[in-house]
Amino acid sequence: MIKFIRLIFALFICFGASGFDCLLYGQVLENYDPHIAVSQNAKFFERADRLDVTIDLVKFPQADLRISMPADAALFFGGELWGVSPRDTVLYINMKDLVAHFSHGNNQLELSIFKKRIRKNEVSISKGIFAEAGRENATTEMEDQSRREKDMMKEFFFLAILLILFLVALLRTVYPSVFAVLLRSRSVFSAEDFWESAGLTKVYSSELLFFMILVNMAVSLLLMVFFSILEIPVFGIYIAAELNYLFLVWLSASVLLTILAFLKFVWIKINTFIFSLWKFELPHFFFLLRVKGLGMAAVIFLLIALYANDMMRDQTYLIYVLLGFLIFYLIGILVLLTWMTKKIEFKIYHLFSYLCTAELIPFLAICKWVLG
Repeated sequence: MIKFIRLIFALFICFGASGFDCLLYGQVLENYDPHIAVSQNAKFFERADRLDVTIDLVKFPQADLRISMPADAALFFGGELWGVSPRDTVLYINMKDLVAHFSHGNNQLELSIFKKRIRKNEVSISKGIFAEAGRENATTEMEDQSRREKDMMKEFFFLAILLILFLVALLRTVYPSVFAVLLRSRSVFSAEDFWESAGLTKVYSSELLFFMILVNMAVSLLLMVFFSILEIPVFGIYIAAELNYLFLVWLSASVLLTILAFLKFVWIKINTFIFSLWKFELPHFFFLLRVKGLGMAAVIFLLIALYANDMMRDQTYLIYVLLGFLIFYLIGILVLLTWMTKKIEFKIYHLFSYLCTAELIPFLAICKWVLG
């Protein structure tokens, strides 16, 4: 009887170990959840709250990486955008694909997940053998499709550059003297050319309006590349990679920025009236417009170099280009302050208050919107 009971008990154990394996979805080899680090949105240039964890590429190279993410979260590997989850998502990524894609001789890979107000308990990261890892093929196909769609953005970028260069050549042909004054590198940080009394009608002259539109076209192109490559929504809408749509958005944004430029001139004129800086709005406006034009020429050259060398996949370079332009514009504001102290008989704190109200506060608000 005792032997019979032992036999039944042994059969029960075998049945439990083998008969119910249909309920087992996989074997976790490494659990990264305790190692996830939270980075809050405390810095000015942080785009969102972030979760970071370091993945070991050497251990278990045949396993799969399972990542559970909440909706509207962006997944980065080594600073490269891997995907954005439109809803709560579970991704299965084979370790061999990660090693092949990030074959830089590193044994570790940094994984980051961005989302505003993300919590640690919303994310789960583990490595193992999972029965549902067959979804990896669909994930890879979606990634390849998104990369192919970005080639349309590359085609649009170079077509837009050709159009801008054509307009620059037209400006140089029609207004050679204005072109030389506006983009002469030796005088870009000098406002002597614009220090003269003039009315509002000078802003509406054809040559300066032409130049203003060119600068705004370059700025809108930079913003489109930035939002499209990083897949950041603008007012909740992602920029689609379709050629006609991209041209429509680009030209519409250029017109909108030109309108905002006129509103900025009105804003500067209001501040010159408040701070009793009579007839200073034109030198102020055209000085920074010329600085912006030179800065955008350098940015366009860098973007062409990045696209030509297939370096846009590392979004870090694009972020550095945008930060470089914003820092260059900030330096232009500081140079304007120095130039004002020599031209206008006011205390330095009075001029600094004027620039803070007219330039720095709107500038920081725009930086926060673009980079935050």
